[in-house]
Amino acid sequence: VRRRLAFVFVALAVMLAVGFLVPLGLSVRSQAELRGLAAAQSDARGVATALAAVAGATGEVPGVIEAEFILATYGADDLLIVLPDGTTIGTSPVDAAALPLAEAGSVVADVEGGAVAVVPVAFAGTTAPVVVISFVSDADLREGVSTSWLILAALGLVVVVGAVPIADRFAVSLIRPVRNLSSAAHRWAGGDLSARVAPEGPPEIVESGRAFNLLAERLTDLLAAERERVADLSHRLRTPL
Repeated sequence: VRRRLAFVFVALAVMLAVGFLVPLGLSVRSQAELRGLAAAQSDARGVATALAAVAGATGEVPGVIEAEFILATYGADDLLIVLPDGTTIGTSPVDAAALPLAEAGSVVADVEGGAVAVVPVAFAGTTAPVVVISFVSDADLREGVSTSWLILAALGLVVVVGAVPIADRFAVSLIRPVRNLSSAAHRWAGGDLSARVAPEGPPEIVESGRAFNLLAERLTDLLAAERERVADLSHRLRTPL
């Protein structure tokens, strides 16, 4: 019984740990992805703002030289600028195939190997916008997730391992009063009429212990009264009328 109670307690601890840590782990991954996408979108918008500023200062659509200068100044990796004539500037692994995404305006979309943030910049006198594409890889989207999961797994293991001695102590606290009650009952049945128990444990077991003590006291009183009657009867039989 002790092992069964301990097993139930540990199983409950495992269920609670899994029920809490698994959603937390998924939330950590989701937050990491959101941070990566937000960073990519911020980079794309920053470059788009710089292109618009250059166009406003020069009165012309930024060309290759201006685009290369902005990328070099901005210093961000995985950025690509697509000019209206289709010329691409940058080192992003995503090519002009992401251009159709610009038709919907500024978007963030999944692509093979990661995700992209696409920001189109329209200029007067051009039929096509300048498109800024910022790529973020799957590895960057999950940066730190593995470490966080390992920490959560270690935390769950600590909780489960820590629950083992607690479960054992809990089982003992339930079993000991029952064993004491059983021992007292066997002693009483063996003739030890002084056998009693100290009520302890859960309320139900405490009440059982009190009931046993009350029963033992009552039976002891009845036996004592019966002995007195037998002794009195024996005395009367031995004494002539």
